[in-house]
Amino acid sequence: EIIKADKDISEFTLQEDEVEQVKWLKLDELKELMYSDIWAPCADEYKKKVINEFEKIFNKGKVIALCGKIASGKSTYSKVLREKENAIVFSVDELTYYMVDNKKGEDYTELCRRATNYFEAKSVEIANCGGTVIIDMGMWTKVQRTQIREYFKRNNVNLEIHYIKVDDDTWMKNIEKRNKRIADG
Repeated sequence: EIIKADKDISEFTLQEDEVEQVKWLKLDELKELMYSDIWAPCADEYKKKVINEFEKIFNKGKVIALCGKIASGKSTYSKVLREKENAIVFSVDELTYYMVDNKKGEDYTELCRRATNYFEAKSVEIANCGGTVIIDMGMWTKVQRTQIREYFKRNNVNLEIHYIKVDDDTWMKNIEKRNKRIADG
């Protein structure tokens, strides 16, 4: 269906169902189509507005939040995913290692809370620039998962939650390896 040129374009935005219908179209193909004979009757201003909307949608990045219990393999998975997605990884464990040498103290919980807030805010900025961010924080509780979903929804950022499930035997082996690494320094 061709959108008529006389439609008010001052606040043009694509509706969600319209996005689904055209996701297969590459941006270059869209530009070519917009300047073809089919769209000839439409004003250039309208064509530019449509292309701009598509660029906003298709150039937007995403956030992948990893969910799983301690020593389930989230950090290992994040390294593989980082390469596949060409992503940035935000890890509370990594940050606390550099900041306080992973020493748990009275300020540790507050540090983790602040780090989480910072990572979420930076993730929105990066995703809005077209980047992909992996957040490696655990999100063990349903409340945490609900909060992160609501946060990124409020900020119009695509969010995927990847749940890392591991069988009990592998989990125990992972815990032993982790404890040994910590003991060895």
